[in-house]
Amino acid sequence: MVPVWSVSMFVASFVAEDSAVVAIEVSADGHHELVTESYKEYNNPAACRVLLRERGGLFSRQAYVWHDEVCPQHVSFTGATTISLTEPGSGKPKVTTFDADRMQVARIHRTYGIR
Repeated sequence: MVPVWSVSMFVASFVAEDSAVVAIEVSADGHHELVTESYKEYNNPAACRVLLRERGGLFSRQAYVWHDEVCPQHVSFTGATTISLTEPGSGKPKVTTFDADRMQVARIHRTYGIR
């Protein structure tokens, strides 16, 4: 009989994710942050995601803002509920808004499938 923990370790090695924080931008009021992460999952190409996170502690929520093969050049808060993302190579910022109460982003930039 094989112990359950050994099977779990074997399965986890195939679905493990390797990620690194590229940048963090904090909102002016300090309640939210934009976290840019570069990550690689087993057997998939490297990708980038930007997450909008609450900074409220243990039960804070998060939402996707960006999910693509490359990271944006620049990410920032341009207002209380407005986010600006500059696409790589274009220099033109894209603007989206979010609902802080429901923690939803109006428009998510994605060309890479969200898991």
